[in-house]
Amino acid sequence: MDNPKIPDWAKEPIRRLLSNVEQLHDFYHLTIDGLNMIIHHHEFLVLGGERIKQLTAEVESVGGKVQIDEAEEARRTENQKRAKERADLAAREVSSGFPVLHSQQVVFLWGAIEAVVEDVLVAWLKNENFVGREQKLRKIKISVSDFSMMNDSERNYHLVSELRRELKQGHRSSIEVFELILHLFGLKGAMDPGLKRNLIELEYVRNVLLHRRGVVDSSGLYQLIVY
Repeated sequence: MDNPKIPDWAKEPIRRLLSNVEQLHDFYHLTIDGLNMIIHHHEFLVLGGERIKQLTAEVESVGGKVQIDEAEEARRTENQKRAKERADLAAREVSSGFPVLHSQQVVFLWGAIEAVVEDVLVAWLKNENFVGREQKLRKIKISVSDFSMMNDSERNYHLVSELRRELKQGHRSSIEVFELILHLFGLKGAMDPGLKRNLIELEYVRNVLLHRRGVVDSSGLYQLIVY
């Protein structure tokens, strides 16, 4: 990112990705801390209620009289009920390993990866005047009326989206499509095999979460293994 040969317009999408990943990381830990605090809050209310009952019994055991505010007592009981409901939900998420949180993280992270690839390519089209030099881009079809209604940025995003859709046919993973598009744009370079597999697994898990309710069937598992 500090390479002076890389123009600022090429660095900006990467900066956004890194910022998104940092926010995702922070939100992950904040959520875990928050869930644990919800559980402890309910425990605190229970202990507080028990302590009030204990003190009331001690006062009455020596002949004292404790004035009970029924409205306050009802409010405290309702707060404890709501706190228990929230604590039960939080405890299920914690005890099962945070499945909902992890699902959200996977979907968000994959979306951020897709966005950075598209943003880099759109920035490349805008700054390198690349459209006329790539045959696949020149063959993309769009109605004249739709094209005329788009601004320059929208046109570039449309070109990238259509090119991605066209190349997706015959390729099992979006990572392979991203690699091919980047190569078409002249952005060539070998991807680390371990990183590539991790990204393919991330995409597959994201698809399972969104389209199969988190259930992996035998055919889907095979497709993941063959990578």
